[in-house]
Amino acid sequence: METKTNGFAIAALVLGIIGIVGSLIPILNIFSLLLGIVGLVLGILAILKANRQGSSKGMSIAGIILSSLTILVAIIINVIVVIAVNEVANDPDFQSTLEEMTEEVSDSPSSFNQEEKTFTGKIATVKIDKAEKVKDYDGKPALKVFFTITNNQSKDEEVDTLLSNTTQFKQDNGTVKNELSVTVLKEEEEEHLYDTLKAKKTISTFIVLELENEKDPVIVEFGDALYDEVIGELKLEVK
Repeated sequence: METKTNGFAIAALVLGIIGIVGSLIPILNIFSLLLGIVGLVLGILAILKANRQGSSKGMSIAGIILSSLTILVAIIINVIVVIAVNEVANDPDFQSTLEEMTEEVSDSPSSFNQEEKTFTGKIATVKIDKAEKVKDYDGKPALKVFFTITNNQSKDEEVDTLLSNTTQFKQDNGTVKNELSVTVLKEEEEEHLYDTLKAKKTISTFIVLELENEKDPVIVEFGDALYDEVIGELKLEVK
């Protein structure tokens, strides 16, 4: 007896097999979803034909089952992916990280205003208010520099970190410029150099620098964190 071939059943089975494998891949399983729909339609046609001809009924049922599973799995996986993406997108830590990344790639250039003695950088804005010569805890000459600083970031940061990432204090003797070390006063004063400054907030404080001599000026160099280039300079006379 000649066995009749049911083309619809074969096509439904093949599409069902391909579809069920592809349905496990998020996003791309949209194509598997389409294969599952086509396979389901072909499977239904195949089983109708099988009922008339009495051939390939098992293959038709297998095609319908696989195609149906393809549609179901593809929908479930995409729903899970959407839910997961929404949860990540609404997470505060993710939002904070995204804002930081946006700030890092910002096209807004850093700048220095000589007249206002103000440097505006990506992570902080620093304004030099005044400077005066003092004696440190050991009686050595030092320069007390008063400044106002704004944390331009979306995260909290220590004032000292913001300052060190935007400014360098050097003394110029005409031949070389040497970076000055931080020192402390003999008499304790309230200062906020090591306080944590909240995001977008501003504070005024001071830093005490140990001088190499009492005649050469102190140069404040401004730049962004990696110091690819010095964006501005300010000369502070030692008086």
